[in-house]
Amino acid sequence: RFARPTRITFVHVVFRNDLRGENAIADAGAALARLRRGEVTDADARALGDASPLLAPRQSSSVIATDRLFGRGFGTITATLAAEVWSGPIASSYGQHLVKVFETQAERVPPLSRIRARVLGDYVISTRGERASLRLEALRARYDIRIVETGRAP
Repeated sequence: RFARPTRITFVHVVFRNDLRGENAIADAGAALARLRRGEVTDADARALGDASPLLAPRQSSSVIATDRLFGRGFGTITATLAAEVWSGPIASSYGQHLVKVFETQAERVPPLSRIRARVLGDYVISTRGERASLRLEALRARYDIRIVETGRAP
């Protein structure tokens, strides 16, 4: 519950399906070959693909947030890629992507000293209902409760 999810920092080049149609995969594959041969520098890689106002070229986010932005599985796949190597194409809801991962930070649980207030707050909330039920049960035990129908219509 308190774990920080796996985070990835990467750059990507998108080949949009809405612009390229069926050519998106082939175009991404050709661009990947050029990047791996060193014909295009990392700084110029973005020019190989398509512009998109919704997608920043450099991403740094959790796998969960990356999956939300690009589509189910994209962040999970990206987190498994080798660092400092162009990979792909990887399909997203936008198209085909070439990805270069810079850093993957594994999921981790922060030390208790950093999350103590959150842990305590969650504990209080989770036990509040249980404590209320116990108090009601104790009150009921002290009284004899009878429900009498009077025969009147509501």
